[in-house]
Formats: sequence, C-alpha cells, structure tokens
Amino acid sequence: MNVSNRDMEGGIENPLPHLKRAFHSEISSVQARLMVLVVDDSQFVQHIAQAVLLGLGHTVNLASNGLEAVEMSAHQKYDAILMDIEMPVMGGVEATARIRKHEEHDARKTIIVAMTAATRYVDSGVSKLSGFNGCLPKPFDPIRLANMLKQFTPPPSP
Repeated sequence: MNVSNRDMEGGIENPLPHLKRAFHSEISSVQARLMVLVVDDSQFVQHIAQAVLLGLGHTVNLASNGLEAVEMSAHQKYDAILMDIEMPVMGGVEATARIRKHEEHDARKTIIVAMTAATRYVDSGVSKLSGFNGCLPKPFDPIRLANMLKQFTPPPSP
C-alpha cells in the first residue's frame, strides 16, 4: 500500500517528509531493522504507522483486523506487531491471545504493542495482563513508538 500525498479519508498531507526529519534529529542510535505488522481498522492510522516505520528503515505489513493478524502471523514471523484494541471481526485482545497460544512453545516471542485510545489500557497493567508487551496511546507519538521498539529489540549485529 502506498502512502499518497493526501489521505483518502480526510485530505491529510503525507507526514513522511516531516517525520523523516524528526527521526534523523531525534533518534541518533542505530536500531535493528524489524519486520513489523501494523493491525488497525483505520487506513489513516495504518498510513501514519507505516510512514513512521518506513522512515525508521523497518519492513511493514498491514492488516485491518485481528483475524487477519492471526492468519498473517501464522505464516510470517514478525519481530513486532502494533495491534489496535478495538476492531471489527476480531479485536486486539483476542488476536493477541491467539498469537500467544500459537507461539507458546517458541523460544522467541513476538513483541506485541497495543495501540489504543482506551484509557484503561494506557499506562496500566491491563495491557500486560492481556499479553501485550507495551501500550501506545492513540494518537501515538512517533518518537515514543521508535523508542518503544528500540526498548524491546536487541541492537543490530555488527
């Protein structure tokens, strides 16, 4: 999916050029390149997350609901999944539980970060009890997203 100059839903200007400048000045240390799945039913949120992650040099796949995320993660090992909580078809909590069940015998677990505007998940233990490694409030801060991914992933190999 391409990020266009204008978002289809609201005529929003593409933030990628601004985000790239911010990353070059704010994120100075090198981070491992990750395979990331962004799961959100909003195309706008998908475009923003994709732009941020591509700006950091990561590879990005998109899913529109939890069921798609479960199916995609069964066929592709992701380093990280950014998961919306409230989505049609299957929500993020159920999708995370299914992904965790699928990888229960794996030595390396996928980093799953909740993305939500629901205050009960933000800065509380609820997200960790639901199987998430962390929680980003929406609208999310690109710098906070970058730092969270860096916190959960090892530095790149020399």
